[in-house]
Amino acid sequence: MVAEPERIEPRDEPTRIGGIDYPDEVIRALLERRLVVFAGAGVSMDAPTSLPNFEGLVSYFESSTGLKRDKRETIDQYLGRLKSEPHQVPVKAEVARLLSQGDPQPNANHDNLLKLFGSNGAVRLVTTNFDLMFEGSAVSLGWKVKSYTAPALPQAADFRGIVHLHGSIE
Repeated sequence: MVAEPERIEPRDEPTRIGGIDYPDEVIRALLERRLVVFAGAGVSMDAPTSLPNFEGLVSYFESSTGLKRDKRETIDQYLGRLKSEPHQVPVKAEVARLLSQGDPQPNANHDNLLKLFGSNGAVRLVTTNFDLMFEGSAVSLGWKVKSYTAPALPQAADFRGIVHLHGSIE
């Protein structure tokens, strides 16, 4: 028999966990094992990780190649243009180098988002980040969390682990 999740009564203030305020709906989804956290580049921008977001990558490539992004181009289109003829910039290799140089470490955002789940077996996190900071955070917590990288993604209905939606630096 499965235990009923705790009942959360509406409150005037959100629940605070690890320095982050969570609304009741998020806590309820967590207790019912329905919560999936989606995390983007902003998570890895704070120190000590200090990695760039996509705009930061564009700035880097504009300055290092001299090729400017057209105002009508999306970031993906710009990076795609750099990879193609006649430029042939090794975008993936350069992004992997940038995101791993200086031995970046997970920050409080990575730790707190994982701690929200309470245990390694409950983690359900999807990230658009290429870095492996969530995995590093899991290791520092002593957790073994399964990691998936596109295109080999798990079934959405009941996955557990960390999903790198767009791939990773590996």
